[in-house]
Amino acid sequence: MLENLHQFHEAKVNEHLSKLQEAAIKNENLFDHLMEATKVCSLQMFKSIIQKKASAGG
Repeated sequence: MLENLHQFHEAKVNEHLSKLQEAAIKNENLFDHLMEATKVCSLQMFKSIIQKKASAGG
């Protein structure tokens, strides 16, 4: 099921994650961006992005 989510929304995932990342960098309210991103992204995707940023020091 999760794999189907990733495949079906593949084109929108990067767009939403980029918007979320940009909002975080600008110290904006993330709630709206998170709600939109959860329509196409899994928690596993969020976790992966956060871990990459943390290990890169940013």
